[in-house]
Amino acid sequence: MKRKNYSKELKSEVALAAIKGNQTVNEIALEFGIYTSLVNRWKKEAIEAFPLAFGNSQAIQIKETEIERGRLYQKVGQLQGKSGDIHDKYCQVKNKTPLPNPKPSILGGKPAILNH
Repeated sequence: MKRKNYSKELKSEVALAAIKGNQTVNEIALEFGIYTSLVNRWKKEAIEAFPLAFGNSQAIQIKETEIERGRLYQKVGQLQGKSGDIHDKYCQVKNKTPLPNPKPSILGGKPAILNH
């Protein structure tokens, strides 16, 4: 059975009705044809999101930048591991001793092996 997706507009309308308190949760659920648990969840999510509506958009942008930076560092680490594996495999195929893994220097931006 496929889950039903509800629009942001419907969620907002339901949450606003619940926050106003003019109707019971059961009445709102019946009016919109949804479960009472959705009414409660959307009301809670709306209340939690209020500070973002009036908050500092720069702080939100900084947080998003930090998340993206962490994701990129993780990806770089994965790629460095793969390049080392490829280098080791190449050396095994050529029956050579592997060179030290050339990892980029954080400060210089060049692989450590080239920083001589």
